[in-house]
Formats: sequence, structure tokens, C-alpha cells
Amino acid sequence: PLIEVHTQTQVVGAYGQVGNFFSSIENQDGQADTLRHGAIIFSTGAIEATPTTYHYGENDAIITQKELEQKLNRNEIDPLKLGSVVMIQCVESREEPRNYCSRVCCQSALKHALALKQQNPKIEIYIFYRDMMSYGFSETYFTQARQAGVIFIQYDPAQKPEVVLAPPTSASDSVACVKGYDPILGRPVEIDADLVVLSVGVVPHLKPDLAASLGVSLDQDGFFQEAETKWRPVDSIKEGVFACGLAHSPRSIVEAVTTAEAAAQRALR
Repeated sequence: PLIEVHTQTQVVGAYGQVGNFFSSIENQDGQADTLRHGAIIFSTGAIEATPTTYHYGENDAIITQKELEQKLNRNEIDPLKLGSVVMIQCVESREEPRNYCSRVCCQSALKHALALKQQNPKIEIYIFYRDMMSYGFSETYFTQARQAGVIFIQYDPAQKPEVVLAPPTSASDSVACVKGYDPILGRPVEIDADLVVLSVGVVPHLKPDLAASLGVSLDQDGFFQEAETKWRPVDSIKEGVFACGLAHSPRSIVEAVTTAEAAAQRALR
């Protein structure tokens, strides 16, 4: 009874100080209202980045990890009809202008690779990676993927994989040829792929103008800038304003829940 949810509504402005904030909201019909409240928690999340490389958008078989999961859930992709899948990690990430690790891409790739292998053990799956960020308990999935026959090929940022689309007149059923360098074999490799999956990372969804109206700073990548990393990790410099989840920084669901609990406790204080 003490929770009021406003759907199809956006915050168009906010001002005030701890214990006495005012937020102006507007619904889809243009009706405005002003809310008075004591604290603010930003939990605006993030969205998947849209790649501009590797011929994305030129062929329906070149997709992102999020699109792969959606297509699998909608049965738009039949794993039994796939012979070869190539995944490329850190696409347009960990380099300017998105020079950070999103922390969820490698885990998503492992999850999808195992899901495909479970439905069709004969699929050849290759993952080109810089560093596999499968920290903590997710290391188990990295081990399971290797045991299932997923091939991991490390690449150097100066020598990234290359995707060459198959010509329309090609007799091959493959959509593209992925070229790269295998440091284990010590030579270039070419892989014919029926599906190319790009791990592109996340971008913040926190509006700079809204943050600025409350005196909240954003970091160089557009995420929430905490007051102090160790002692006030979910606080803003402005008293009474907090952040959690992907609005704060790239993180997994488990880590997002942890920051949400921390922000709630700080707001209650």
C-alpha cells in the first residue's frame, strides 16, 4: 500500500534537497504531476549497444547475443539446422569510445553456446575472445563449454577477426567466412559460419540532463559517478541521491541486486 507505480511515465525534471525533493512526471497523454519525496534512487538500467562493424544489419544471420536469445525463445532459430556458429567477443568494447568491460557478454556467450550444444551436440561453435570474463561461479560454465567441444580462439585487439559475407552465387550454405589468427596453431584460420553472433556490451540509459538537474555527476562513459568507491559506493556527491544496477556501472544481475539492497539501505538511513 505504500508503493505507487507510474507506468508509461517519464520524469521530466527534478530539484530539491535530501528530505524535500520534487520530481515532475508526465504520462503518455501529456498529463503532468509533481511528486514530493525524501530520497532518489536511479535504477534506469542500460541497453544493448548497436554494432556498426562486422556487416551487422546486412544479413539476418549476423546478430547480437541479445537477438540470439530472443530468436531462440521465439523458435526463430533451429539449432538442428545449424552446422557452425562463430561468436566474437568485445565487439566495439574495451576501446574508445566505449572503453570498458560490460561484465555480462562472456557469460551470455557461454550460456548460449551451452544451450545450442545441448540441443544439437554436433554444432561447431567457435568463440573469438580477448579475455574470458567468467569470474566467480560462472567459471564452471567456461569449463562445461570446453568439455562440450566449444573452441575458444584468443585474438589480439591489433589483429581482430574479420567477417567476409558469402557471395549470393556461392554454392556453400554458409552465410559468412570468419577469418582470424589462432595463437595456438600459430597460423591464420578461416571458419565458414551459418550464424555470426556479436557480443557488443551495454551502454547506460541515465539521462544526462536529469542527472544534471539534481547535481549528479556521470563518469566518462555516462554511468553514475559515486561519491567514493569504497566508503560511499552507491551515493552521489549530492546528499539523498543514490544509484544501483546498470545505471551505476556494468554488472551482472546478482551484482545489480546487491547494489539495489545497498542503495535502499542508504536511502532509509
